[in-house]
Amino acid sequence: MLQAPADGYTLLMTTVALHAINPGLYKTQKFHPIDDFTPIALVCSYPMILIGSPQTTFRNPAELKELAAKTPTFYSSSGIGSPGHLSGELLVRALGANIIHVPYKGGSPSVVAIMSGEAQVNFATLPAVVPQIRGGKVRAIALASKERNPAVPDVPTLAELGIADFDVGTWSGIIGPRGVPAEVVQKINAAVAAVVNDPVIKQRLIDEGAEIRLMSPAEFGTFMRAENLRWVKVVKDAGITPQ
Repeated sequence: MLQAPADGYTLLMTTVALHAINPGLYKTQKFHPIDDFTPIALVCSYPMILIGSPQTTFRNPAELKELAAKTPTFYSSSGIGSPGHLSGELLVRALGANIIHVPYKGGSPSVVAIMSGEAQVNFATLPAVVPQIRGGKVRAIALASKERNPAVPDVPTLAELGIADFDVGTWSGIIGPRGVPAEVVQKINAAVAAVVNDPVIKQRLIDEGAEIRLMSPAEFGTFMRAENLRWVKVVKDAGITPQ
């Protein structure tokens, strides 16, 4: 994509991993995660949700800490350096608890581990586990977002449960190669906003747990840089390396 003409006809639906997490994991990359792209539109974000195994009894972070002090406790993730892994690392630090990370080969196996009781806790993107929550296959503990979510209105935020400033999630946005003309960028941004604001599409996204966060191209660029600084620091502070 980076070698494509900067004419607006070659675009990429991108995520937090490419621009914010991977730069912390990998010492060398063949491109700059921010400067080599043109930010066009943030489509939506997906809050992380802390879920627990139905076989366990804890109902909040404080009880999870108590459990970890008494018995070996594990949190599953979709892999080293995944948003779930980093969210779990932040929670472990916030609690000062000994909760052991167990990486799986993908999001689905990591959630199955919670359903079976193989692991006790997991951070998943909300849309990925809404069906399991509604079906009672996993227990929703808390949202890692500033506000409650309409898809799971009865689930409190971590802030409500005593862990302040815990706002983490993933996001999807549209970018192009560096140098896409400003008028083209604005046209695509407006088209994306029109699609996302379509009542049917917007309601479907909300029902799945997504948060609508439309931004101007400039705002999206600022957001990407902030996310890069944030997650690179988390990766480096935790000493996480790829496997």
